[in-house]
Amino acid sequence: MGGKGSGGNRVTFGSDKSKKDGLPVCSHNAPIEVQERFTELLTMIPAQAFRKIDAILLEKLAFYELHARKLQVMIDADPTDFKASSVLLRVTEQIMRLSGLFGLSPADRRRINLEVQEEEDEFTSWAKSAYGES
Repeated sequence: MGGKGSGGNRVTFGSDKSKKDGLPVCSHNAPIEVQERFTELLTMIPAQAFRKIDAILLEKLAFYELHARKLQVMIDADPTDFKASSVLLRVTEQIMRLSGLFGLSPADRRRINLEVQEEEDEFTSWAKSAYGES
């Protein structure tokens, strides 16, 4: 069975029979910024997706997002820096590709067969509690 850092399609392909083995863990060799972004991304990912996550790809996503921020600062400082703009475009494509793997948008969650959880507004939750509905 895979460790906390493994992932991918362990459940889909039947190599991991356990119900869950904890959250993915970022590599200790990753820069502190990447580890922090990795942790932030974990809070954004639907709980059902944790069994389908490849921690290495999530770490790459965190790295690309931080790299994109740095490139944007460079472009803001010099709008004629076409090399940075070109690199930012490629990095953004990678971000979009990788974020789709983790269900970071409702469309991605539907595509990877995760339940889309609708958030209740305060009035609806109050009404349910006031009238005993569940």
